[in-house]
Amino acid sequence: MSAVQYTFPSKGLGVDNEIPGTIMIIARDVKFGLTSTVKKPTTISGASNVGAEKATTDVDTTKTKAYIQLPMPQNLLFGQSAGYNQDSVGATTSAFASAANSSSFEDMIANNGKDVLSGIITDASNIIRNPLQLAKGIVANPFSFTMFGQMAHRTFNYSWVFVPRNEIESQEIKAICDALSYFQLPGRKTQGFMKFLEIPLHFDIKYLWGGKVNRYLEQPNRSVLQNITVNYGGATRAQRHIDGSPIELSLDLTFVEVEPLIRNEFGNGHQITGADKLDQKDVSSAKDKLSIAKLKTNTASKLGGMNT
Repeated sequence: MSAVQYTFPSKGLGVDNEIPGTIMIIARDVKFGLTSTVKKPTTISGASNVGAEKATTDVDTTKTKAYIQLPMPQNLLFGQSAGYNQDSVGATTSAFASAANSSSFEDMIANNGKDVLSGIITDASNIIRNPLQLAKGIVANPFSFTMFGQMAHRTFNYSWVFVPRNEIESQEIKAICDALSYFQLPGRKTQGFMKFLEIPLHFDIKYLWGGKVNRYLEQPNRSVLQNITVNYGGATRAQRHIDGSPIELSLDLTFVEVEPLIRNEFGNGHQITGADKLDQKDVSSAKDKLSIAKLKTNTASKLGGMNT
């Protein structure tokens, strides 16, 4: 069965390219790939399951259920937040951290034992913290640092106000609201005598301009639909057309990305660093400087062209 397509407005206002900026919401049924461990068979007689283990991971599979295309929302916001914690690690932890480049724990103790011992004694002085402060005017250094925790999952909010001009548009809007509500829900699945729920669909969201992905906007990664709100009143309150359809209707959607963003998945990262990917080898300082110089030259050239 092919994916269903929803578009609003489908008929347009009779003007070419009247709405060049659109948002495409693609609903996908996702089956996650499973990781399994495969044991290498042995050639030793009488033994079994001996040998190196190899982890294999099946790729996620998706099936597209629907394409929903709407005009670009009036307010399109992008924001990301990083979680940091202020933590006092103490002199002992600080000493271990400074010695962490040692080849082994034994080398770390042998070569940095004095610093580690000093850290232990310094931290132990907190037991008599108040007397030290009163008598000597000193306290143990807490070695407080701002430590990275994790990136927050990005949230994307979209809002529309629809004023359908005819019965066809009323039906289109209803179909879109119903489809989004339906895809947000889990399904019921039976495995023998056991009852399970199938997870709701995931969504790929694309910002389009003239039918192509708009490279000036940061595109969301795969997301889930956390909240949908449909208001059948708005400024017209409870007024309806003769067939009962609302004169005005507002739609609010909240999507949350499935995974927190990392640098290597940032949409325009390749334009910033050239190629900041996990599998890229480190480049020399000279190459870095050369790349930065070329980037500045190209940027200046483009800006000069835009001002002419």
